[in-house]
Amino acid sequence: MVGGGAHRHPWQSVVSQLLYSVGLNSTLDDELAQQLAAMMIRRQGLTDGPEVYHRGLSQAVEQEDILAGQTLPNRHSPEALREFFRLIVRHLEAGRPWPPPRWERLPTAEWPRAEAPTVATIWGSLPFLTEKFQNFPDEVTDGGEVTHAMVLRLRTGEVVALELVDGPTPAQDRIRVKVLDGDPAAALTSLIDLAKIRPEHIVRQEDIR
Repeated sequence: MVGGGAHRHPWQSVVSQLLYSVGLNSTLDDELAQQLAAMMIRRQGLTDGPEVYHRGLSQAVEQEDILAGQTLPNRHSPEALREFFRLIVRHLEAGRPWPPPRWERLPTAEWPRAEAPTVATIWGSLPFLTEKFQNFPDEVTDGGEVTHAMVLRLRTGEVVALELVDGPTPAQDRIRVKVLDGDPAAALTSLIDLAKIRPEHIVRQEDIR
């Protein structure tokens, strides 16, 4: 994400994300505004949540210098951006009520994972894990080796750990699913549904601690 100073206002960070998303050559039309609003509501790519973007863009359009603090190249005028942001806000409002987040990231170190049984394996590498779950995992030590893991509380209440296991090649990497809180079968079903994981990526009941 594009950085800013220590005193960067929340609306400036939102504008920065939007400038990064639209790029230099995009046409700022209603179709693009609708697409971006849908991504915000789904937390896909733009993952801060529709509440954050609605508040930030609503504040941004009231600013005299809407590009204050921005360092990204930009060919769009402040007036064009202001109107474009208004379009996004309208589409966000049309999408209410906004669904709650699919999951909440929890501190990995606070959840003991070592003794939790693996309820399934997902075939996938580090990029797959990061893209699918919209978070970069923590580096953790597992049996003396450094690996990657994240802990999520699902929208349905269960807590799961996802641990990356390196294979001989990236195509053989896999992700262990461990249920730390809640019913294992319900947690696995929810995880598959919320992350939209295809059936061929799942190996159930493979306990490979």
